[in-house]
Amino acid sequence: MCANIAEGFGRYGHAEFLRFLRIAHGSALETREHLHSFESRGWITDDEAQELGTLCDRTVGSIVPLMKYLRNSTARK
Repeated sequence: MCANIAEGFGRYGHAEFLRFLRIAHGSALETREHLHSFESRGWITDDEAQELGTLCDRTVGSIVPLMKYLRNSTARK
């Protein structure tokens, strides 16, 4: 997620940044799903899954408004 956000920001264009944010958003959701799988297999504890899930949710909560902003600013051009 972080690498995609950084790479997108480094492209210096809203459309490209938005594209990489979409990838990071998908990765955050995919990570959330992996956490459920890991917990059900006993690879991580419920507390670990909860803590990591919260981080995924916070990441998505940060990415989505930025994506919305970039979509709106790109559409105005």
